[in-house]
Amino acid sequence: MSSSPWGRGPTRIRHPPYKSGGTALLHLRRSLILNRLAGRLVIFCGIPGSGKTTIARIVAKNLRDCFHIQTDTLRSMISRPGYTKEESALVYKGCILIAREALRAGYDAILDGTFLRDEYRDEAVEKLSRYFSTHLVVYVACDPKTAYRRNLSRRERVPKKSFLRLYEMMQTPVSALRIDSEMTRPREAARAILLQIGVRSS
Repeated sequence: MSSSPWGRGPTRIRHPPYKSGGTALLHLRRSLILNRLAGRLVIFCGIPGSGKTTIARIVAKNLRDCFHIQTDTLRSMISRPGYTKEESALVYKGCILIAREALRAGYDAILDGTFLRDEYRDEAVEKLSRYFSTHLVVYVACDPKTAYRRNLSRRERVPKKSFLRLYEMMQTPVSALRIDSEMTRPREAARAILLQIGVRSS
């Protein structure tokens, strides 16, 4: 037993074990361990072509251990994606499951998709709330004409009809970090996001 520079300290008195207190202590220790290991969650939302993925990739590179989970990647597994509500719900469910396992393992997780409705964003936060230490919703704003032009240059293009429907359905989040991708360079945007979650960018 190491000596303390402050003397012997208070006399220890043995008490009979207190079951409830012991259980509470175990819960406290477990909570501290979980909080220490818990990763950070960042949700990117915005219309296709707004620049979400470009910024998200820079953010991911500045995080030590991170899963960058893209809805486009899961949607590409569908032979003929229709961007329907049912299809989107299934894609988001898959992304949330991957994020959950990543966060449980102590990784940071980035959810990168349109997440155009409040219910999709709220569901992700609610279902993952037990596993992250902090979270941030990032809304990447962009003029629809610019976004559609960018969309046409992508390998996996969103059909014009689906693009217009997604744009009309997009619900701007109230409590989110707003990034204007036409006014802000990707690295500057990433730096602002990292600052919000307590990370210094390289």
